[in-house]
Amino acid sequence: MNKGKLIFLVMWLILLAIIAYVVSWITPWTKTVATKKKPSWTFTIWTFWDDKNKFQNFINDFKTSYPQYSTMTITVESFSDYEDYFYTLASALNKWLWPDIFILNNNEKSILQEQILWIDPSIVSPNDFRKNYRWVFSDDLIERSTDWKMEYLIWIPIGYEALWLFYNRKFFNSKDLTTWSWLNNAIYDLKEKQNWVTPIWIWNWSTVNLSNDILTQLFVLDWVKWINSLSSNNIVQALSTYKFYWEEESNNSYNSTLPASSKENNIDLFSAWEIAAIIWYPRTLEEIDKKWYSDKYLLATPFPKYAWGSSNKTFINYNYFAVSRDTTNIELGLDMMQFMSTRTWAASYLNTFPYYIPAMTVLENEVMEQKIDDSYNIVYKDFYDRETELASFDKWIKTIYDSEVEKLLDTKENTEDLFEDFRRKLLCKTNKALNLINISTWCN
Repeated sequence: MNKGKLIFLVMWLILLAIIAYVVSWITPWTKTVATKKKPSWTFTIWTFWDDKNKFQNFINDFKTSYPQYSTMTITVESFSDYEDYFYTLASALNKWLWPDIFILNNNEKSILQEQILWIDPSIVSPNDFRKNYRWVFSDDLIERSTDWKMEYLIWIPIGYEALWLFYNRKFFNSKDLTTWSWLNNAIYDLKEKQNWVTPIWIWNWSTVNLSNDILTQLFVLDWVKWINSLSSNNIVQALSTYKFYWEEESNNSYNSTLPASSKENNIDLFSAWEIAAIIWYPRTLEEIDKKWYSDKYLLATPFPKYAWGSSNKTFINYNYFAVSRDTTNIELGLDMMQFMSTRTWAASYLNTFPYYIPAMTVLENEVMEQKIDDSYNIVYKDFYDRETELASFDKWIKTIYDSEVEKLLDTKENTEDLFEDFRRKLLCKTNKALNLINISTWCN
């Protein structure tokens, strides 16, 4: 062997030795990652409010449509309290026990975005999504890549809820409830004729379900979409409208009141005909039905406008499904997102949980004459108006916003100033939790 060939061979041996060393050094790390991401035979979905046993029907439908997952164990957990759900999610993240698919609420869109796996356009096309859903959903749920060249859908909604006015037609006509000014006129008449009944129940947070969302709807009527854009005028108008119906000095002063410790709430008194109208979501019918109510007198109508000719805008509440970026079953998760975006699955879901209004426009006409509860003559068209603009409201951290607003509504003095103070504290806490800004600052 000549000298040139010998040098060449030695160089190759040295290079192979280096390659072997590098491979042996990175192999343990590679195996660790592969083990961590190895597909599992179990898959977990966390949802909120909806019965997990009924949800299991959709899992069976999914397996029929995607037989490759027929042997996969897919479990569903459902929470009844959002605060409990939110903190359980945070705990799961800390312990690496994150569910594969989970839901989030549209009122805190900035929460946990880093934990979400964006959906490839080949799975669900953003353009198709825009065609099939109301604009508010595409506005909420489509994101652009950092270079602005690609769009991605990041969550899948099924249906939404909006606040209604449930009323007893013995005391009110629907036309009396179109605006707050007309409602006030109807209250004057009712006071003269039947002063034993409370016209509308807006009292303290402990006896009014969802008082926080009622106040939020009043913000949205002023075309406000997130808490940071509220002006003093918005706050004063919303709080003044809200407080008018529970202040002792107001024209509604003959309202009965419940102590904060009472076990009864507005639904109890409405069901006993002590209240002529209450504000809540469609699922309230479940609670009313438990107490019984005459189907001849129970009706529903949209949330009143501020005044005739003012904006017709509705605050919506909905949950959306998202795939965790830490799932070990990415393909299954994305296939389920694709399945959830189909018309067939959405229709089946809404039929099982009829208290949601369809997010998919193709299903809107199909449900207009459909009863929300077979026991009552309330159908979707009683509420639905195509001219109404649907709007999300970003509360930042929803659990803090909801609890603090409810407490604030129990206060009768300097409420506007207290709300401004609350908003400042909430921004401080949000920056800590989401942006790691001023971590050592005490949000007082």
